[in-house]
Amino acid sequence: MSKAKYPNRDALNQALDHYLDAMFQFVSECLDEPSIRETLRLLSVDDLRKEIEVKDIADLIKKYWSKSFKAKFKIIDRDDIRYYDARSVTSLIIEGRNQVSHQRLRELDPEFTRSQLFLIAEILGKIKRSDARREVETIRDELFEDTAAQLVTVAVEAEKVKYRKSIAEVESRLAAAEKDNGKLSKEVDGNAAELEKKKAELEKLSGQLVSIRSSEKENKKQFDSISKQLEKAQAAHSTCEECLTSTETERDDYKKRLETASEQLDEVNERLSITSDQFLAVKAERDTSTEHLAAVQQLLTASTISDQSVYPPIKTDSAVRILDRRGVDKQNYLLNLLEQKQPTVIYVQSEEKIDQLLTLVGPEKADVIGGCNERTSESEETEILGKLEKGELIAVVSNTTFSTVTSPHCVEHFVFCHLVPGLDEFFRQCEPAFASKKNAYLHLIYNSELDIDGLTQKYPNRETLVEMYRELKKLAGADRDFIKTENAYSELDIEKPSIETGLAIFAELQLLERNGEIIKFLPSVNTDLNKSTLHCRGEKLKEETADFQAFQLERSIEQIWEEILERLDVDSERILRESNTRNYDAAALKDFQTQSEQSTEVVESDSAVSSEDTETSQGPKPTRANPKVPAE
Repeated sequence: MSKAKYPNRDALNQALDHYLDAMFQFVSECLDEPSIRETLRLLSVDDLRKEIEVKDIADLIKKYWSKSFKAKFKIIDRDDIRYYDARSVTSLIIEGRNQVSHQRLRELDPEFTRSQLFLIAEILGKIKRSDARREVETIRDELFEDTAAQLVTVAVEAEKVKYRKSIAEVESRLAAAEKDNGKLSKEVDGNAAELEKKKAELEKLSGQLVSIRSSEKENKKQFDSISKQLEKAQAAHSTCEECLTSTETERDDYKKRLETASEQLDEVNERLSITSDQFLAVKAERDTSTEHLAAVQQLLTASTISDQSVYPPIKTDSAVRILDRRGVDKQNYLLNLLEQKQPTVIYVQSEEKIDQLLTLVGPEKADVIGGCNERTSESEETEILGKLEKGELIAVVSNTTFSTVTSPHCVEHFVFCHLVPGLDEFFRQCEPAFASKKNAYLHLIYNSELDIDGLTQKYPNRETLVEMYRELKKLAGADRDFIKTENAYSELDIEKPSIETGLAIFAELQLLERNGEIIKFLPSVNTDLNKSTLHCRGEKLKEETADFQAFQLERSIEQIWEEILERLDVDSERILRESNTRNYDAAALKDFQTQSEQSTEVVESDSAVSSEDTETSQGPKPTRANPKVPAE
């Protein structure tokens, strides 16, 4: 760059080219093409990049600042939110372009050039165009390399002067310290003389203290004599008090016996009340269990479930069950299940299936069904499950496993609408059922053929991908290197999920790139699909689906149940015990009634004793001797 005739002008010109390329890409991502064309009045131009200028960039940012660009330049500090004013910076860069284009100027001012390069590099960093920013910084550093060395030399000399001045100040302070040290030595000598004087005064006070202690001993002897006389008087007083206390004790004994009899009577009444409350509590619990059983029976009847379609069977008490409805009419089954209005999680295969399910159940049900996908955060999951527990939602439909339902929750029904590509994912989706605070049910309602077709549409095979790329190039034509996404959807005889996955694979192989709705082809020769992680993952999922299909469609629900318990390390006996503790059977109620009768007999016996004690306290009976009453 140093060999150029006008190095400043050439450097700024190169930097402006990098700036214009990067800013055009940034503006294209924030605005649609019609808006850019309408603003710049370039409706008849095919290639906007060839026509757009530095001033056009500034005009677009000013016009659409609040609508599209302001949020892109947000700066969040600890205490507030600020915005980087890209409008003023892009306006200043216009002056740089004007100076470069001015024919009468031969060379640009170095400081002006430096400031322009700094502004360009700074705004490229704000829009996250790191490559372009490094190019501009390299141009700036090479242009001002000699100036930087001079600045370093000047800085070093300034530091030397600064250190010499600092050394002189230290020497001056050292001399002052030596002078102060002499003064302090004189003060120490004076303090030593004062200390000797204080020691003499202390010895005098010590003699006085010995005399005072001698007088204290004499006073203590007199105090001990008076204390002994006081103790004798207190002993005589205590004897009189003991006689009085004995008399009061005998009198209070009769009062206590009366109070004891009254307390026993109150205790009997309280035990009778507690027994009644326990009976009512047991009855209420039994009624609750009866209502829950009725709800389960209603669910099974509405879903036409037989004993062979449930495991563990209905006659076995279990906290978790599998309901086998593989191949059932999903729409009627889901509508019957949602009519129960019990908290439900519905697992589907993809986000498209979420929308299909909401359409399937109708708008009335869709309004009270929440949605969840891979982009849902844990806090959003917690909020959705909270609405489910409060009754604001009756169900949640998801194409991914929940991460926040491993702890106790309220969900009762887990519905598997489609085959999941992988056994591990299936077991993870089953795990929350064993953490439910209520009885939980795993509903298997998937259909094998439809589910496999959906996976094939999402991940097209090699032949379909090759044909898709060939057709896309035909749509672009020989003289163009881009097409619109909507044209690909309408012209290709391929399902939309397959097109989306294919475009993602081609972008991964750098065969094309997508900017909004525009697909631009790149001059790349990498056509090895094995280098695409997305394609390899799809092929692996389709292979694993065959193993999963054999497990889910060929095994009985009893075998599926045992495999779930083994994979999740769940103790089946614990599940049965936990379920048994939730209900009261007839034998328990009979035992409670027996205990109630025994408690009644004890109450009657205690009442008789209390009555007898009460009569004793009120006056002597003819068959008993009168108690000895102490004389007052």
